[in-house]
Amino acid sequence: RREESEGYHFSSVMGVVLSPDGLLAATYSLDYTIKLWILENGNLAQTLKGHKAFVNVAAFSPNSKLLASWAYDNTVRIWNTENGEQKWKFDGGGIIIEVINFFAENRLWAAASSDDEGRVWNTETGHLEQVDSHDHESHMPKVLRGNSSIQCKGAECDISVEEEWVIVNRKKSIWLPPEYQLFSMAKDSSWAVRENTLVIGCDSGRVLFIWFDPVAMRDVIC
Repeated sequence: RREESEGYHFSSVMGVVLSPDGLLAATYSLDYTIKLWILENGNLAQTLKGHKAFVNVAAFSPNSKLLASWAYDNTVRIWNTENGEQKWKFDGGGIIIEVINFFAENRLWAAASSDDEGRVWNTETGHLEQVDSHDHESHMPKVLRGNSSIQCKGAECDISVEEEWVIVNRKKSIWLPPEYQLFSMAKDSSWAVRENTLVIGCDSGRVLFIWFDPVAMRDVIC
């Protein structure tokens, strides 16, 4: 079963991340906004507005109550996922942030890459606690490291997206029309899988949810 969400973005989707509790999907776009979707049915829950440039990266907190984002306006913003309100706005330090992760409920680490020195903020107090920090790895849960859209591949069958195809168990299974294909600059960051649900952020700004029947997949494909 597949469904195009209503209230989609006005420009290309740069990334998709899924909440640790399995309830929400977040999509971020060249239209400067982040949208939160209910993973179970694909309905729009919140539109997060405040960035003044396009959003490049985002991550949920371990309890899924906060979302952190960095955009090319050089700000890191912390959002309340329950009401969509902005909790904090931090100075990004003048670097292009490619990696952003919570390594505790109230600690956020951000850097240009996973190998670079980063900054640590306390999302409870709003204080910048460390600059040029390398020690996040020892505290960060393994499930939160790296690209969230890749880590969430936990389906009974192997599901991925390659160019205009949804791949199931290394087989081209669903062809995606042009309006549902990935933004060329985003690639793997603009789709995510949780169990048997696939979320695709498209070049057109649309967001596509595909729910796979695990029994049918096992009988026909697996």
